[in-house]
Amino acid sequence: MKKQRVTVGLVLVLILALGAVVLPAYAQTLPDNVREKGIAAVQQALNRTDRPTNWEFVIEYNIHNTNLDCPLVTGTNVDQSILVYALTLYYDGYGYGVRVSSDASLVQLCDPAFITGAPSDSGATNPVPVPAASWWAVLVDDATRSLHWVNPGGLFTTTPWPVLPNQNMTWTPAMMLSRDGHYLVMVANRTDGLMSVGFYDLQVGAFTQVHTAQQGETISRVQRYAFDAASQRVAVGFQSQTGWRVIIFDLASGAALAQLTNTHPDVAAALNDPTLVPPLVSPVPVFFANHGGQDVVYLQMLIPVDAPTQLPAIQWRVPPVTQLPEVAASTLTYPFPDMLPATVQSAITYHDPNVPLATPPGGGPVLMHNAVGSAGLFDLQPLYSDGARLLYGPHWGANGQMVGFWGIDSTGSANGYWIVPGSPTLNQFVTSPQTMMNINEGLLWQDQNGNVYLQRPTNIQPQVIYTVPRSGLWMLWALSPDSPFALTNLLASGGSAGSTTSGYSCAGAPPTRLVVGSLARVANTGTPLRLRDVPGGAWLQDLPVGTVVTVIGGPQCSANYSWWNLRLPDGSTGWSAEGDLTEYFLELAS
Repeated sequence: MKKQRVTVGLVLVLILALGAVVLPAYAQTLPDNVREKGIAAVQQALNRTDRPTNWEFVIEYNIHNTNLDCPLVTGTNVDQSILVYALTLYYDGYGYGVRVSSDASLVQLCDPAFITGAPSDSGATNPVPVPAASWWAVLVDDATRSLHWVNPGGLFTTTPWPVLPNQNMTWTPAMMLSRDGHYLVMVANRTDGLMSVGFYDLQVGAFTQVHTAQQGETISRVQRYAFDAASQRVAVGFQSQTGWRVIIFDLASGAALAQLTNTHPDVAAALNDPTLVPPLVSPVPVFFANHGGQDVVYLQMLIPVDAPTQLPAIQWRVPPVTQLPEVAASTLTYPFPDMLPATVQSAITYHDPNVPLATPPGGGPVLMHNAVGSAGLFDLQPLYSDGARLLYGPHWGANGQMVGFWGIDSTGSANGYWIVPGSPTLNQFVTSPQTMMNINEGLLWQDQNGNVYLQRPTNIQPQVIYTVPRSGLWMLWALSPDSPFALTNLLASGGSAGSTTSGYSCAGAPPTRLVVGSLARVANTGTPLRLRDVPGGAWLQDLPVGTVVTVIGGPQCSANYSWWNLRLPDGSTGWSAEGDLTEYFLELAS
């Protein structure tokens, strides 16, 4: 394969795929009176007198409401647009959103925590029961650092982002939920320049484990179908200047189960190209499948070349099968496919040589495609060709009954379109989508004005599901059509993994050393540790010395002990005491 110069468009594609995080807040001067107004408002709301540990800000223009465009409060129109500063102030690792007018005369609290209650230092808030619904979606709100949970009835609830240990708060993390909605995987930059990936259990409101990348190593943005069908495991790609690796993690424990590196002897044979070596390629797991009881992870190799029609791709069999190579070439080579996991069909765009190729001003997207198709592992079914537009970003809808995509015409105008396979009609969205997601009922999509729509294949007019009247909102996830929703309750922690328990004390108990989200080990005191149903309650079982558990709640003081809610390796939970004045029963696990 011929090596060519990297284009700006492809660099952007690589950034999005690798999860290399987005731009920090504007580096402009924040007026002192604006900053102090915001700090005073947050201090009063949180009943605190100490100053926040840090802050960042952006400048917002054309605000027309006295609510300063905050979605959580009401306001009336003003006669003219005003200049507003959007601030995020940090206490104990959690960012609180607030907006202040440039003259410091108006201030509004924009963070969900000001309504639902500020997160406590001890971890998670009360669980929110989750009702049954035909579909669920999650939207990321950059302005308030929160997640909006949406179903057919509209907005269900809003929760704050979890925060990784030592997370660099000036960057937006990359996130994705498991196919059943139970786990959230976060990839973020750290304050020391490294990157971390964390596995967050939304049912219990805590990280199961956090892994830090090696020096100089980046972590790929996790794709929607990089999770297995049971949402128990996920494949994550790591890349550096000298090599790459893909790790399969267990979501319930965060443990690494298997690893593939570029030095595996089967990799070179599968790629069949000696030029495809690090850092010229980086792996992106796009699909975690199970074929007849055999797990197969499909990997695409991002390569720095101009306008690749197809990407080098491999399949990794886990565990390896006798008489078959562990790694083999894959036919899933079309860039960034949207999958139908039940049939392993990809919605793709490609170049149809029988149809003219449009040439918009500026060259259009880096992938010069004029056709939409459905690609299986061994075949390609053409669905639509267009000689007047360049097409990109295909997404299934209604579980294969429709396909949405974007097109750029000869004037350079970009719009969103959708088709029904087998129909010659090209339908245009009422406004151009920013993001799309496949659900059983149709295509769920969101525009730049904060409107969330449901487009059904049988209706030209979409249904408005939810509106947040501002930018900075984007669709993160929708429930996979082949997966049942796994959350019966939603427990959102406002604190960070590894947050402290400042202000907590328990008479007769030693100082606490554990934190919610950490791993703990039963200390070698010579006797097992008792696990109880509640602090000081009924005995459940004895935990042998050396047992590693996840701390998911606490501490609670009872009978001169600090009690912690623990999750065992088998998924069961209970409460144990941390120690007494002579020794600790639980210790932090490295």
